[in-house]
Amino acid sequence: MVVIGGRRDQASRFRDKFHQHNCFGEDNKSGAQATSGPFAKPGFVYKVTKVHRVLGEGNFVLVVNEGIFDDKPSIFYDFYRVENAMIVEHWDVIEEIPPVDQWKNKNGKV
Repeated sequence: MVVIGGRRDQASRFRDKFHQHNCFGEDNKSGAQATSGPFAKPGFVYKVTKVHRVLGEGNFVLVVNEGIFDDKPSIFYDFYRVENAMIVEHWDVIEEIPPVDQWKNKNGKV
């Protein structure tokens, strides 16, 4: 796997004319996103540690991941549009996972 296996350098093999709908991201991933936003912080960490769900229908795929974003436990919702076996668009939501004692209900993971 590209993301969990630490092979992020291979991700461009799966994208074509890529459009990123993330305010910190960049179309076609030249690497410039590392110069601004959270990615530019010294010691910044983005790491996916677990895939919870992969749902696909037609040319859309939703992946629900868990990991570390900016040194905080986080959940990632990544929504992709695929065309001709390549990722052409990406939307995402990244949300910090609060400590268990701050959960509003028991619907979270335990």
